Amino acid sequence: MFKPVFLLFFILFTSKLIFADVDFRNQYEKAINNKALAEKMVATLELKTNITPLERGYKGALKMILAKHYFNPLNKLNSFNAGKTDLEKAIELQPNSPELIYLRYSCSVNSPSFLNYKKNVQADKAFLEKAIVTLKDEDLKKRISAFLVK
Repeated sequence: MFKPVFLLFFILFTSKLIFADVDFRNQYEKAINNKALAEKMVATLELKTNITPLERGYKGALKMILAKHYFNPLNKLNSFNAGKTDLEKAIELQPNSPELIYLRYSCSVNSPSFLNYKKNVQADKAFLEKAIVTLKDEDLKKRISAFLVK
């Protein structure tokens, strides 16, 4: 009886560690230029049964990032659209989340205009500039500030 309980606790605890904010953000930034890492992160998130809106947002952003790694235009489009759906659903669930808005903003700014995903760019930028003043998460604040300066 003790071993299964310990195993369940270990699995739950380590899955929480995988998504620790700073580490997950670091992995996300590395995934921008690392297809294998992006695929691994998406696969990990796909396996989660109780996915949080933030995790759903990252899954969506990662799928959009994967689109740039694919050669086939249809695969690119399908990946981008699937990611957009996930990210928009996450934002629908938590519309005032600076981190989710940051993910959408960064994906929008970097997406080709023909994908028509730039409609929220100005509103997202204004939201982030306002939200950054009150953010308590220093790591997120630093990342958003650095991206806004670019």
